[in-house]
Amino acid sequence: MKTEKSRRLFEIAVVFFWASEYCHTPYFTPYLASLGLDATVIGLIVGCYGFTQMLVRIPLGIATDATSAYKAVTAGGLFFTTLSSFGLWLFTDVRLIFLFRALAGVAASSWIAMTVAYMSCFREEDTVGATAMLNSLNNGGKLLAFVLGAAAARFWGYRSALFASFLTGLAGLCVIPFTARVEIQRAPASLRSFFACLRNKSTLTAALFAAVGMMIVHGTVFSFTSTLAERLGAGALTLSVLSIVYTLVQILSVGFIRSERVKNGPRNLEIAACFALMSGYLVALAFARSVAVILVGQAVAGFGFALLQSLLMSECVRGIPAGEKSTAMGIFQAVYGIGMTIGPVYMGRILDSLGAKRGCLILAGFVLAVAAVAARCCFREPSRA
Repeated sequence: MKTEKSRRLFEIAVVFFWASEYCHTPYFTPYLASLGLDATVIGLIVGCYGFTQMLVRIPLGIATDATSAYKAVTAGGLFFTTLSSFGLWLFTDVRLIFLFRALAGVAASSWIAMTVAYMSCFREEDTVGATAMLNSLNNGGKLLAFVLGAAAARFWGYRSALFASFLTGLAGLCVIPFTARVEIQRAPASLRSFFACLRNKSTLTAALFAAVGMMIVHGTVFSFTSTLAERLGAGALTLSVLSIVYTLVQILSVGFIRSERVKNGPRNLEIAACFALMSGYLVALAFARSVAVILVGQAVAGFGFALLQSLLMSECVRGIPAGEKSTAMGIFQAVYGIGMTIGPVYMGRILDSLGAKRGCLILAGFVLAVAAVAARCCFREPSRA
């Protein structure tokens, strides 16, 4: 992005993109349940969002590096999120719901191009701060989504939130043509560069930990937490508040994440602490007897995941040449797509078989074990210049 104005317009497009992806999220599982679908099928529908990304992100990352088509891929993402939400709003046939939900995953795969394009505006040593800022734009879009979705769902029902997703995607499509083309110096794309990224310890370690983080939030915050809260008496407005609190905490945590304390801290302990917080969130869900407990848990999960994602996104491209960052980011995001797929499917099956309490406690124990593994991992220490 050649000018400050272009970068600001790009930031606006990113906000609209994530608003389109998430306007309907707090209401999607209750909406699908209202169509008569059981929790297992709902989990599969929600999980296909991550499954599509798992398939698309690596080839898309390689193609983006090969062509420098960052702006075109971003525009494609906005197109597919707009088409997806419009289709989900228009049709109730379960096969078409699967199709258009999968298209939302195709759209989300363009996050690779957005990430690399935005990070190219910053120096290598500022990657944690850059990713924190990018994640704040992501969360700003989600906050806008939850406010618009709340208004739509409260006055016109859960399904209308899907139309709000369509409108925000359309707004993003109107903005992106006015942004500048992104130029990144790169070597020609090759299988050698792909396998070099695949063998990079930082990229793979960060991706595997990110998959666990995504498994948690997509199995709870972005899907079945709404179902659990609704069972405790939450209505459309309360479901929106739960999502808003989660997202607002993430936005407010950006200052802390960009601080020297985090930048110069021990990566392994910081990442382990994030997983410990998220394990605590799952325990809170297991024993929640009121929506207030879930509300506090949302705040804890929001902070833990915001810090975790910023740290892991920074680690995944550490030491990767500029022209190969999309490839590395594609590997990172494809691997964490596994978690985005498994989380909703796991929770859906558990709700239908063992119940929410047992499912959340089993997952909490697993995440705590992951925290112990993270604490012993050897990440490259951040520079203290």
